[in-house]
Amino acid sequence: MHCLALVLLASLASARAMCPANHTIELLFPHVPKAGGRTIEATFEGRKARQRHGGRHRPVSDLPRSLSHDFVIRKAGHVSYSWLAKIYHCSYTADGVAVGCDETWPECAPFVFILRDPVQRFLSAFYTTAGRRSDGHFRCQRKSVAWKLLRDPQATVEDWAALPERERRKCDVDDRHVWYLASDRMRGHRLDVAKRRLQAMPWFGVLERMAESLHLFRHALHTELVRTTPTFNLNKYNKTVSDATLKVLREHNRLDLELYDFAVQEFSARLEEAGGSIPSIRCDENVLCWDRQHASERQWDFAESEEKMQAFFDSEGEAKDHTLCAPRTGCRIEYGARRLSSDQKVRWSEAEHEGELDEEN
Repeated sequence: MHCLALVLLASLASARAMCPANHTIELLFPHVPKAGGRTIEATFEGRKARQRHGGRHRPVSDLPRSLSHDFVIRKAGHVSYSWLAKIYHCSYTADGVAVGCDETWPECAPFVFILRDPVQRFLSAFYTTAGRRSDGHFRCQRKSVAWKLLRDPQATVEDWAALPERERRKCDVDDRHVWYLASDRMRGHRLDVAKRRLQAMPWFGVLERMAESLHLFRHALHTELVRTTPTFNLNKYNKTVSDATLKVLREHNRLDLELYDFAVQEFSARLEEAGGSIPSIRCDENVLCWDRQHASERQWDFAESEEKMQAFFDSEGEAKDHTLCAPRTGCRIEYGARRLSSDQKVRWSEAEHEGELDEEN
């Protein structure tokens, strides 16, 4: 019965109606910390939202993302599936899948998601947090041994993994993908519900396979996607760990690892069904960095990062917390020799010209 439910959900996702051209696709996006969500937000949250959300993504390119649709992220930030379903008055199917989130154009308000290798996501969350004043990516009980460890910008995940288990359990960091998809369910049921909700989505991406993910986005949402704007923190750290530490990290991500394996299999099946060639992603080599709290005043070329970060920030932790970078004009999604219709050529040309004016202004 469980397998049949998953098959039916997969059919539901693949049979989804398309959002009409020239409409705005409003994405409901549960955002897992350090899983590629900032790139999804910077790409799809829309120009007005980039200006409104404290200006943190203000310097991101305004060149059009699609030739056929506009996009918005309904609520940006680290929000869960159940929270989005609640505030948008969705109802649930018997399998726990949210539906009816937009009565007028339900096909224009899909849930979407992105996953990252759970161990690599965990490492990124730890090192992004180490030395910062805020701990939104790696939360530990205040004044605990782990919390004190994370105040040190030189702390390593090896140090954290060596703590007694009772101290590590004071950190709310386990299985973040599963939690953001199914936090409203009892712990023993979360993985199954997370799988069902993921499979019912018309699109989810895998960070390690981004070109293929964007190809599936284009196919699943029937949109002429032509640009993405990868946005990232400056956060250098050692991505290799000892076997003992790897074992600990896998224990803390046991459900996420199972969900990730399930997602990759589903992803591959959808990719085979979609067919077509995988696009190349051509990014502007000119990378801009900025202070996300003073985005208009503090911007610099990537090559100047060491000098500017020392000048603008009081500590290494503050610099990590506040600095964002992105290719100035983002990245073009190109399908090789694919021929565009005359109408598409005109729209692409106009869009590029308008974007260049926006960039100059």
